[in-house]
Amino acid sequence: MTAATLGLLIILIGVIPDTGSYEAHAYYPAQIGDSWLYESSVRGVFTNEVVDSIAVDGSTVFRIRSTDAAGRVQTLAVRYDGPRVYVGPETGPEMLLADFGMEEGVSVVDRSRGVTVTLKARHETMEVFGRRFSDLVEVEHTGPTGGKVTHFFARGIGSVGNESTQPPARVRLLEATVGGQAVEPGSE
Repeated sequence: MTAATLGLLIILIGVIPDTGSYEAHAYYPAQIGDSWLYESSVRGVFTNEVVDSIAVDGSTVFRIRSTDAAGRVQTLAVRYDGPRVYVGPETGPEMLLADFGMEEGVSVVDRSRGVTVTLKARHETMEVFGRRFSDLVEVEHTGPTGGKVTHFFARGIGSVGNESTQPPARVRLLEATVGGQAVEPGSE
């Protein structure tokens, strides 16, 4: 192999996108039994747990049961499409939560809600509400009336927090079990 060929190969490898590294399940894992304990400024403490999965139109949809301290239960549906993750009520329309394959600063409009979804930034490490996480993706949703929700997703953990402006609210991860393993939710 000549030096010129080797140089061209290195350049090509550098520009070929690594689509596998931004698969949705890496930043929003869902296996039956996975669970996350959160603290919300609105709902108090609540738990999200993957309870089962079903096949819908050729896709696997994971059902997540969200239970708060008062015993109120909601069931959400989660579906992956490559780098995208969609969520919604069990019987309602789904919405685009994140597209982890987008470049930083790129936006798409989720037509189901009229919400602009932007991949704000990728962080090697970042502090989210007093805890430091590695390999974090920051996604912002801007609603039709201007309200914003910023979501933070850590590779191998999932959602580690979010913050909204309308109404003002904050959610932070307290602990998680992903893939059968207790996951350290960042250092304090």
